[in-house]
Amino acid sequence: MSKKLEALQKKAAGIQAQIQQAELAQKNKSRTERISIKVLQKYPDLYLCDPAVLEKSLDTSLAAIASSLKNKQS
Repeated sequence: MSKKLEALQKKAAGIQAQIQQAELAQKNKSRTERISIKVLQKYPDLYLCDPAVLEKSLDTSLAAIASSLKNKQS
């Protein structure tokens, strides 16, 4: 029985970590959206490029940024 209890406690800890991440994401969502708008206002040339190319480029760049920021938090 103790192994079953340990497994459940481990699962509960994992779920708690997911809840904390979701709460942080919800808390930061509007501020992150405002930052995105500020970036678009700062670089209006982004409105002139091909949206598909922009999306691919942003996806690649933001993935690298997210990974870098995640590594700094750990």
